Amino acid sequence: MSPSMRNGIKAIKPTIGLIPRTGIIPISSTLDTAGPMANHISDLAVLLSSMVSQDPSDPITMSHLQGETDYTTYLHTNHVKRIGLVHDSPFKISKDDKLIFKKVSTLLKTLNYDLVDIKVPSFKSINHIMKYEFKHDINRYLTQENLNITLKDIISYNHKHPRENLKYGQGILVEVENETSGLKNEKDYLDALDERKQTILQVDNIFKQNNIDVIYFINYTHLGPSCGYPTLTLPVGYQQNGMPKGIYLLAPHFKESHLIELGYQLESIINQTFDPLKNLFK
Repeated sequence: MSPSMRNGIKAIKPTIGLIPRTGIIPISSTLDTAGPMANHISDLAVLLSSMVSQDPSDPITMSHLQGETDYTTYLHTNHVKRIGLVHDSPFKISKDDKLIFKKVSTLLKTLNYDLVDIKVPSFKSINHIMKYEFKHDINRYLTQENLNITLKDIISYNHKHPRENLKYGQGILVEVENETSGLKNEKDYLDALDERKQTILQVDNIFKQNNIDVIYFINYTHLGPSCGYPTLTLPVGYQQNGMPKGIYLLAPHFKESHLIELGYQLESIINQTFDPLKNLFK
């Protein structure tokens, strides 16, 4: 999500299990997923439709496949009615964040969406999951690809070729190799999985109790990447430093259709209302 936002393009990180991950170099089997990136929501819909499938090599796609087969049918639908607004964040909220949140919220209201202020839990252990799964998952991947190397071998090779391979260092690789067993049995890891499970239950209840279709966050959120909720980033302007600025929308599991529908409507209206985009901050 972050690379797309920083480059001023659209992207959907879909529900974990919607798209097969076979062949993708892993970081975390709990968190990893592929997803489409494009300049237009309609292109996201086409790409997402072509990426959805079941894959026996990735069992989560066999047991959780509940998605659509043609997301382009949601470009002109009207299923999204109620949107939850999250005003706080575990990250620093900038002046730009507040301004754009106010403008987009006002726009949503003028479009007759029912808006409700909500609070959501903050999942704090995402790094524990990545740390303790990476060694196990990367070594399994290397074995499956018959490469006859391990994470330890990669670290050693990089150390011998620093000019080519260590421009950004490899501190994280070394930390994972030295501080994790690769067996995924550490207490911190198991506690993080339990926290994730409880967070998902809480967020699911927030969707149901408030009868909301989409959640709109004031700035970046870990909830999508960490708990498997589909998330859309949509560029809406530029920050005062010239960098692109996007918004983040989150939907219930396997409700990518809500993001396609709302994103498509916002895309066309925002492009008309905030033209040129930099005027958003004037």
